[in-house]
Amino acid sequence: MLGVTAYRSIDPIVLSMTTGYQRTKTTSNNSWFISPSIDFVANNEITLTAGLNMDFKRPDISQSSFEFGVGYSVSEEDTLSLTVQTDISDYSGSNISLEWIHELQIVQGLTSVWNKFTKLQTKIGI
Repeated sequence: MLGVTAYRSIDPIVLSMTTGYQRTKTTSNNSWFISPSIDFVANNEITLTAGLNMDFKRPDISQSSFEFGVGYSVSEEDTLSLTVQTDISDYSGSNISLEWIHELQIVQGLTSVWNKFTKLQTKIGI
């Protein structure tokens, strides 16, 4: 899968759009997808999310689903997310998922190095 996400933050709202291409072993299941979403940051611990997932497999086959959820920041490194997704194009069912995200310390270290590098580029004028 190859994709890109763009977002715009207008405090306390975050608008985002993800699009990409997913390749599978059988070419009939390859697909392009577009997923716009909106997040509402209720406070420093809770975020409410809503979005639409559109999947285009072939010109004559597409699938759409609506997704909403809530995220809870347990700590600086840990986040819990509960998401409900329901199909709106063919009514084939719904999914409920619980996700736990843990940020490794190495990622924070790399982010710190990157921030220092970009500040250095700004000072040099690159």
